[in-house]
Amino acid sequence: MKTIAFHSAKGGVGRTLAMCNLGIALQNTGKKILMMDMDFASPGLHHKLKLPPSIGYAEYLRDFSPAERAQDTEDNHALWERKVRTLQNRMIHHRDYQRLWILPAGNAEARSYWGFLSSHQFNSLYYFTESELWGLEEHGFSADTIQENRQAFEQDKQVLMQACADIDYLLIDTKTTTDHATPPLLFWADK
Repeated sequence: MKTIAFHSAKGGVGRTLAMCNLGIALQNTGKKILMMDMDFASPGLHHKLKLPPSIGYAEYLRDFSPAERAQDTEDNHALWERKVRTLQNRMIHHRDYQRLWILPAGNAEARSYWGFLSSHQFNSLYYFTESELWGLEEHGFSADTIQENRQAFEQDKQVLMQACADIDYLLIDTKTTTDHATPPLLFWADK
């Protein structure tokens, strides 16, 4: 599965639209596509594709702790299978395109979605270095916690690859800022 992350320094420049156009074009050539919305603050992929809001990756992040997400199949096979099934169940097959699936950011119409996004639990998932970019302190996160976050996102990609074994391309719409865009840009993307 080839992974392409779409990122921009500014919002409103057509990043999601460009990703949708590429996804539809690729599926028209016979490729199987998974489009994933990781723009949690402004999830719009489902709007572009005329789909109703639905639970997605944010709820996956809420339902599995970083420690559970960091475990690979050899550590706990039953947990691994549960993670794979959970992501498979959150993928939506687009009714108008035979080879196109969508993994939404999450149900942005639910109060619980915004509660999770504004929580310390959500924001703590995205610390990957012991000191912040601008020299600020690490806000109390240990090196073990930081390493666990990194491993969790690396394992998430492996879970996605198993959940989508026949997918040719994973296209990811990332958040405009760099903090929550780090996993797809640094750990997942081929391009």
